[in-house]
Amino acid sequence: MSSILFDRDRVDRLDGLSDRPRRLRGSQLLWVDLDGDSEVDARDVAEAFDLDNETRDFLSTPDEQPVFNDHGRYIHLTTYAPRDDDEGELHAV
Repeated sequence: MSSILFDRDRVDRLDGLSDRPRRLRGSQLLWVDLDGDSEVDARDVAEAFDLDNETRDFLSTPDEQPVFNDHGRYIHLTTYAPRDDDEGELHAV
């Protein structure tokens, strides 16, 4: 899992979820990228951010279709990109 905090032209890689700001201000965006090899799983992220069950389930097992859900206080976005292999399959991003 990696977390990146964007604030206008500043980018900070965070060491973990505990390093995130509790509230984002105006120009801030927090990007959390779950990796299958990560010690942090979808349940940990859902608990840390108080995400609803539908979002937690999508994070645990990505759908076969892209997802864009605006939950008011957070946005869940899943898109797909080509894998870095010869098979040309897509993976959830």
